[in-house]
Amino acid sequence: MTPPQTAPETVIVVGAGIAGVSTAYELALRGVKVTLIDQRGGAGEGTSYANGGQLSACEVAPWAGPEIPWLVLKWLGRDDAPFRLRPKMDPEQWLWLMRFLMRCRTSARRERIGPNLELALLTRARLGAYEEEFVQAGAALL
Repeated sequence: MTPPQTAPETVIVVGAGIAGVSTAYELALRGVKVTLIDQRGGAGEGTSYANGGQLSACEVAPWAGPEIPWLVLKWLGRDDAPFRLRPKMDPEQWLWLMRFLMRCRTSARRERIGPNLELALLTRARLGAYEEEFVQAGAALL
C-alpha cells in the first residue's frame, strides 16, 4: 500500500510564462509557498510573449500525425523548420524518434484527441475563472 502523499510546503516554479504563472498561482491557492523564477526576469517575456500567451481549445489534435514524417524529411537541414532534427549517433535520440514515429499513426492521433479536448476545455474554464478573480482583485491580466 502506498503511503498518503503530503503536499510540499514550498515549491520553485521555473519559467514565468503562462504555464509557469498558472502553476504558481494554483499552488499558492492551495497554500503552498511558491517561488517563481524566470531567466528573463519578468512574467510573460519568453515563449508566452512570442506566442501571445495563447491557449486554444480548438486545436486539440496532437502534432504527431501521419503527415509529419514526410514533412520532417522535407524540412531536414532547414534552419526555419518548425521541427528540426539533427541526427546524431545517440541511441536516446533514435529511441525518441522511433517512439515519435509510432505516435504519428492515425489511430494513435485519434486516441489522444479526446483527452486533449477534455484538458483544453478544463483549461479554458480555469482561465475564465482567473479572469473573474483578477477583475475582482483589481489586478491586470498577464
